Amino acid sequence: MEKGPVLRPKRRAFSFGRGRSAMCTFHIADVGRPSQTGAVKGYIIDPPFETYGDSLDERTSASLDLITDIVCRCLRQGGDTFHYSVVWANPGEEPGGIWNEDVAEAHVFKLDTEEALRGWLRKSVDPNVSGGGDVRSISTCRCVTFGYDGQALLCLRHEDEPPVSPDPSLAVVEERPDFIEKTDYFDGWARSSD
Repeated sequence: MEKGPVLRPKRRAFSFGRGRSAMCTFHIADVGRPSQTGAVKGYIIDPPFETYGDSLDERTSASLDLITDIVCRCLRQGGDTFHYSVVWANPGEEPGGIWNEDVAEAHVFKLDTEEALRGWLRKSVDPNVSGGGDVRSISTCRCVTFGYDGQALLCLRHEDEPPVSPDPSLAVVEERPDFIEKTDYFDGWARSSD
């Protein structure tokens, strides 16, 4: 697999597999039938300036808020409220820090309200705070991961409305099919049981 552009996800992606460290169980029987198109689209929503720094000025805050709004709208299209995040942590440590693949345990967070999802996304997109993490819908293929400087890397269904920025001075949206075809940004990760 070819390497994509130099955008390193802020946190590792995840998958909802079976595992002895799973912390919750959820049922999706009433979600309905998933889309049959099989096609997804990748996007980057990017601040047009550096957002990492010691202080959060008004422009940076407005940019991160706008990116949060755009991503939240995209993930919740069609009434989708089946969002979760898996954050890995070493035993006895709080989620959100550095962890070791051989011992990490999954911590699952349910983000089924707009308030919960929006708050989680805002933490995740902000490079100046820790917390948050990748988000996936369990009823569709929609998911988002984050870069180190305020970027949101978004995977949507082919038939979804694309993200649109009402203010390109604060957030720029670009369709990026290479994120789907040539990177592993949305592949997920689960610790092997070996």
